[in-house]
Amino acid sequence: MRGAAIAYRLGAPELMMPIPLLQMAAISKRFPGVVALDSVDFDVSAGEIVALVGENGAGKSTLMKILAGIHRADSGEIRIKGEPVTMHAPADAARLGIGVIHQELEVIDTLDIAGNVFLGREPRRAGPLRLLDRRRMEADTERQLARIGMRLSPRTSLRLLSTAERQLVSIARALSMNARSYAAVVGANDRVRTAVVGCGDDLRAHARQRIEHAAHRPLAQAGIAIEGGGDRTARRASRR
Repeated sequence: MRGAAIAYRLGAPELMMPIPLLQMAAISKRFPGVVALDSVDFDVSAGEIVALVGENGAGKSTLMKILAGIHRADSGEIRIKGEPVTMHAPADAARLGIGVIHQELEVIDTLDIAGNVFLGREPRRAGPLRLLDRRRMEADTERQLARIGMRLSPRTSLRLLSTAERQLVSIARALSMNARSYAAVVGANDRVRTAVVGCGDDLRAHARQRIEHAAHRPLAQAGIAIEGGGDRTARRASRR
């Protein structure tokens, strides 16, 4: 695959295989009274769309929150292009090129769309006052909204939007980060799913990004299932 990192298999130097862009190996996470994840393996190659599926409570969101730097795994390893990485906070995930679109709304009603898209990373003008570069914010927001088929002014207040439209704003925010990897935990709304499909096609066409897409299996090229053990607490992921 063009641009993919290449590794030699041990014992067979003549054989080469691409290193997955993202690898999560033997990830375990416990909360009081429950084992949320038990030695879960998850990997995605460049340009690939993967569905992470499982029953409610199987640990899908927990795995994605570990990837996002929201939770820390009790054990296991995360690798980006074969290199081990550590994420103590969401800022670390963003720095490593990981964009996450959460099912739970993470927007601020009192801000407009552009303010939410650039929340926490607002561009500034040159000069001693370091004023917000609203022109840049609105222009880039308008481009990202167009990518997901959302025809609204970047100056529209979030309080005027429906739940589905707010989720689309979260997608636009992730796209504006120009991440190498996207994890989308998407609910059942058709409009949001359609936007995610369009984003996947767009990113794959540019051959430099990919989405790990949780919760909507028909959109994926491959599937990874998290299954409960006999006590329905231990969670393991397996590729289907």
